[in-house]
Amino acid sequence: MAHMVRCFALAACAAACAAEWGCYEAFRPDYPHCRGYEAQGYTCAGSWCVTDKCRGDCRDCAEWRAGYVPDFKVGRCVAGSWAAGEALNAGSLLSQVASMVTGGAVKGGGAPPPPREA
Repeated sequence: MAHMVRCFALAACAAACAAEWGCYEAFRPDYPHCRGYEAQGYTCAGSWCVTDKCRGDCRDCAEWRAGYVPDFKVGRCVAGSWAAGEALNAGSLLSQVASMVTGGAVKGGGAPPPPREA
């Protein structure tokens, strides 16, 4: 019986999470009053910053993109599933960890951000 309750709770949690997944992205020129994205835990590439959860003043300093995943290489939210997002960001995450370990001596690669949509 306890196993059934635990499975039901996990299924309910998974359904709720699937309905609410997304990411926050910010194009810095659109938020001139906001500063310190990196210090708040965002990953930035040029003028774009992205995070997988609300950090700092996310409601005032970033746009919520429901159903999107963060692409840490370009600092943008991109269409896809969380599984695809994990695969997409695997190399970026390794670069971030290497950078922390080496004190920034290792720089992550990646393409420049795509042109800003109108």
